[in-house]
Amino acid sequence: DLITTNSIINDCFQNNRHHLVMVIENIEKVIESLNMEIQTINDHITFIKRNADVDSVLTQLEEEPDIRLLLLSYNDFRVENSLEDKQYIIKKLADWLEPQRKKYSSINSNLTKDIFNAINNGNVRHNTPNQWHFENDEEQIKMYDKIFKMILHLIREEDIKSISAEIKELNSQKQ
Repeated sequence: DLITTNSIINDCFQNNRHHLVMVIENIEKVIESLNMEIQTINDHITFIKRNADVDSVLTQLEEEPDIRLLLLSYNDFRVENSLEDKQYIIKKLADWLEPQRKKYSSINSNLTKDIFNAINNGNVRHNTPNQWHFENDEEQIKMYDKIFKMILHLIREEDIKSISAEIKELNSQKQ
């Protein structure tokens, strides 16, 4: 049986070698056509589903490779329907945001409050009995996705404020 299986596999590769070579030579184009990309971060090779929201904040986090990996991983197809993985990523992002809470509150106080309210009451960090109740995992995943979007928006807003200040400065230099 093993010899037969090996023979079938070998025949398959030999008979389709030109197709395999073509795919291997064009793997980056194939991945890109699927709106994905291959990235290596911290020695991890990850196939990432492209997301404009995530992409828009990555340049601000050049010095934060672990946070970049978390942001990119959130939309990984393996995490898409995983309550535990999404909870883990949101918790890690919350742990990263916490020491910067004052800075982000000065950027957008209401959004920062809402994010931490959701993190603290949405079964992310605290296992207290008064957490929000979700009908099922799907509903909780939807809330995690909303929290993730809010975090992205808060990070992006820091960059937007900086750009606005730059525009204001340029306007003040006009005659």
